[in-house]
Amino acid sequence: MLSGFSHEADSADNHTTEVTVYKDGSRVGSGYKVVLEFVGSLSDSGFTDAYYTNSDGVAYVKHASQGEVKVYVDGNWSNHRTKGRAPGKIRVDL
Repeated sequence: MLSGFSHEADSADNHTTEVTVYKDGSRVGSGYKVVLEFVGSLSDSGFTDAYYTNSDGVAYVKHASQGEVKVYVDGNWSNHRTKGRAPGKIRVDL
């Protein structure tokens, strides 16, 4: 079973960002790996754990920090260059 579908939140992971992944205009299926990189201040920089999209193409990424993020899907950022604010809702178009 892929981790991240029902990832247990640590007490420090008190925020959730909803990332919806699209490819060719439609939501992807399950199994796309999603990671957020916090790119704001040095004290809040770093990566989240990996979470995976569900059958609706949505990954619920748990994290402790807040601020601007880069969204990585299956290890890539450069092909879609999506940034957003976390916590929140972010759409990624591959």
